[in-house]
Amino acid sequence: MSEPILFRKVPNIEALHSCAQQHADVDPGFIEAFLILVYTSSELLNAGVEYFQEYGTSPARFGLMMQLNMNKEHTLSPSDLAELTGVTRATITGLLDGLERDGFIQRQPDPNDRRSQTVHLTEKAQTFLDGFLPGHFKRIQGLMSNVSVKEKKQLVSTLTKILDNLTVLGHKKP
Repeated sequence: MSEPILFRKVPNIEALHSCAQQHADVDPGFIEAFLILVYTSSELLNAGVEYFQEYGTSPARFGLMMQLNMNKEHTLSPSDLAELTGVTRATITGLLDGLERDGFIQRQPDPNDRRSQTVHLTEKAQTFLDGFLPGHFKRIQGLMSNVSVKEKKQLVSTLTKILDNLTVLGHKKP
């Protein structure tokens, strides 16, 4: 899959209206909202990559550690983690190899299935998360600080509706 080409700046509504005039059944307001959503998502992902690099990790590695951290009461296998994160088992294996090499996880034989393994955070990972999360959460809160409680609820509602509609783009829901 190739990298998408995105606008560095969202076109103004007049430019969208001009383009939409060629397609009478298109509401440029929907296109504008979609482009702002895509642009914002792209910028958030880019900022996240830069931020996690400062701490010697990546969004994917952090996401795996958080899945393990939030599911401490359950034993998770690599295939469980692949399903929870929506990536292939091969991708999970590569991420787990790196986390294990760096001392953040341990893989242990599954006591219920000799063919399987369970994945656990190490004390080093827990120390990392305990030190990292307060600043990370504060950063996210700062990002959302100029959004009212009502707007946050509306944003969650709107984004949930969009997620529910992804099949329109040919995306299969997990």
